[in-house]
Amino acid sequence: MIEELKEKFTMSDATTDWEEFREKLTSLVLRYGTLNDSKTLAIVGAGRCNDLVIVRLLENYENIVMIDNDSAAMKEAVKDMPVDYLNRIECKEFSITGLYEEDIDRFCLDLLSFVKNAGYSLNKDMYQQQVISELDRLEEQMIKTPDKIVSMLSGADVIVCNGVFSQLFAMISFFISSLSFSVAESILPDAMKVVPLAEKKISIISDKVIPIINEALFETATDFVIYGNEYDEGRPVEGSHQCIQDIRVRYEDVIEEHFNWNFNKKQGVTYDMLISICNVSNIISRG
Repeated sequence: MIEELKEKFTMSDATTDWEEFREKLTSLVLRYGTLNDSKTLAIVGAGRCNDLVIVRLLENYENIVMIDNDSAAMKEAVKDMPVDYLNRIECKEFSITGLYEEDIDRFCLDLLSFVKNAGYSLNKDMYQQQVISELDRLEEQMIKTPDKIVSMLSGADVIVCNGVFSQLFAMISFFISSLSFSVAESILPDAMKVVPLAEKKISIISDKVIPIINEALFETATDFVIYGNEYDEGRPVEGSHQCIQDIRVRYEDVIEEHFNWNFNKKQGVTYDMLISICNVSNIISRG
């Protein structure tokens, strides 16, 4: 199940579609890394790292730590690197939410199994209760304090975290919507009415988890934390919105820039990415 979901979230044309954005973000990360002569860069949610040019970053940073819960994607990102570069890159398999692929896979399979076993006896209340119950079970497994993240990122001078917060629970949300659509077409017409309730629950979870992640990033970095979040005032993006608001409410003197991200040219998907540059040494917490 998880492999099917990952395939849907893999951007096959990222190398070409993201070129302009990748160059801009890389240049920005390099520029802020030189201000304090930063040595170690941590890339949180690195994946295949299609949004940054690692070779260019290694011109200024002595070491790069890549953090992601998808080790295969990180291996893909560095597979063609020269040996002298590879010696300066460390890939760490780690989930900043506390959820791993096997947890998401189990969530999907358990919910699917419940629907299959219930069959035509399934009603809206049963389905809604099970969806929320499964989400509650996932929430219990998530991070409650920043300690483990801090430990994993220890030693980082600059941390960059681009396009990560919108994806924290995107697979879970996508699966619930897809399953509900299928259930609505086959056995329970009211199944889609459960989706907004599930999205509200996921939003509540994001409200709890994202401030903990941000606290860990600010506590760890010695120089800068650089965020990239999809920005849309009219239709706030789940995860990105919470991250942006948390930074703005809790911290002062955050520099903001806007980059255009041609995310999927074939489908005409473009994001206004709000780049938030947080000077950790100067930042004043309001929280």
